[in-house]
Amino acid sequence: MYSLKLYTFSFVLFSMLLYTKAEPAKRKTIDQLDELLKYSGWKNLIDLISIKLHETTHYVKNLIVIPTHRNKCYQKIRAMTVCLGCVYVKFINEISLVISNILQICQKQIQEEKDLIKGCICTEELVYIISLIIVPLITLMQGAMDALDLIHKYPHYTLVKSYCTINIFLESFRNIIDDLNILTLSRDNVSVYIWTLNFIDYFIKIKLKEIKFLTDNYCVFVSYDPSDLWNKWVQEYNTIIDHGKRFVFIKFLKKKIENNVKTVIKEQYIQLGFKFDPITEETFVATRNDPIKIELELNAIDD
Repeated sequence: MYSLKLYTFSFVLFSMLLYTKAEPAKRKTIDQLDELLKYSGWKNLIDLISIKLHETTHYVKNLIVIPTHRNKCYQKIRAMTVCLGCVYVKFINEISLVISNILQICQKQIQEEKDLIKGCICTEELVYIISLIIVPLITLMQGAMDALDLIHKYPHYTLVKSYCTINIFLESFRNIIDDLNILTLSRDNVSVYIWTLNFIDYFIKIKLKEIKFLTDNYCVFVSYDPSDLWNKWVQEYNTIIDHGKRFVFIKFLKKKIENNVKTVIKEQYIQLGFKFDPITEETFVATRNDPIKIELELNAIDD
């Protein structure tokens, strides 16, 4: 169902992007966008080469470096929103493969090895990783895209309910919590663990297909293997074991994911000029009069 919505809204979104009237923007809007793009994180998005919008290629470097022209400001906001979405989708692609591999370990422990204690612990940790580490990050990602789009004179949310294909994807990923909360994990009922693993397996496979659709149609990256993150962590774990140190693999992976998410928040959220308001639970864009103090934000993450 969500895949159908993804393709449908893809057509709606980028039809709007193509036919948006190139009207001049106010100086305040231009300045706000250019101030945002001065944050160091934008120039560090080297993995994303360009984005494609209706057969038009927009090179990320040019979008960031070239000062905004008043007649191109609104188109640039749309393009930068998609750039941001592509960067986020790349991360989700990598972490989804990590989740998939952890899931297979949990399934093997329960169904093949019949080690119910290890299998249950593995499943519990996996649910924790998704619910309390990955989904909160995706909430920040979605908030950043919303905040950037709000700079536009006609934000997409005022025009259609789900204004951005990638935004729809992020929202659907966040909804996994609702499904996981249907049943409470209890070691008195192993079938709940099996159902949970089967559901996550199905969910991730659907998300990986949607990611391929998004990246194939809108994002041009430097060549990379999305399995590299998982392979890197496995190699690091094996090195630790070879040195005589013993760690439970799932606990090791949980810590690696936590650290990785902190890095993503730092480099692809805070250093891009976005800030989370814990009171309103909203993301807002830095302005000249209200700049983001990056060091303070980074300290907040560590705390």
